[in-house]
Amino acid sequence: MLTNLINIVTYRSGTPSPPVTTSLATVLPVALRVDGTPCLVVGASTSAARRATDLVDLGATVTLVHPAPTPALEALAAETGSLCLHRRSHQHGDAAGHRLVFAATTNAAIDARVAADGRAHHALVHVEDRPELCDFYLPAIHRSGPVAVAVTTSGASPALARWLRTRLGALVGPEVGVVATALAAARARLRGDGRSTEGLDWSTLLDDDLLGGGAPRSREEVEKVVDAWVKAHT
Repeated sequence: MLTNLINIVTYRSGTPSPPVTTSLATVLPVALRVDGTPCLVVGASTSAARRATDLVDLGATVTLVHPAPTPALEALAAETGSLCLHRRSHQHGDAAGHRLVFAATTNAAIDARVAADGRAHHALVHVEDRPELCDFYLPAIHRSGPVAVAVTTSGASPALARWLRTRLGALVGPEVGVVATALAAARARLRGDGRSTEGLDWSTLLDDDLLGGGAPRSREEVEKVVDAWVKAHT
């Protein structure tokens, strides 16, 4: 599903041991599917709770390790089978079987051990507020349906990333999610009829009929505009 395709992360290759440099890396932005992905979150800070909640919402299978999970996490675990709580301190080997590991304990020494454990088990690691220990950075994201606009500063300044995210989100507008869903349906119909979607000048449809500055349309209106345009150009 399109809604499960968008969990934007910025990634750089992990190394067998934690990086020793604090220089900011040039990163490769990717859109990572996490539906069904086993993820480990260590900590119960505000960041850890937000991370676990976001991952569950995106369809990941999450294990959270902390001696005292927050009431919100306890409630989330009770409501869903996608969050498993281990009410204890982190142990070596907790990362085994996980593809993504998030350390957010607010204790630098513990976070470093979690990162080392993750790499020892070939997982990609994110350590809160420690960009030099991260294999990937989590950008500030503006979402509208299946559309995600993500901004990363490669760990230099999360505040700047959020500032840019807010302003870019205002420029994008709420209707892009509706447009993206309608375009996906139109492309699926064309492929179902055995026709290619590559030869069409979709940018003309976007500029002239959908996002060229007119008043926002309802979902039904957008779908009619897209259908009529596709029929006229195929």
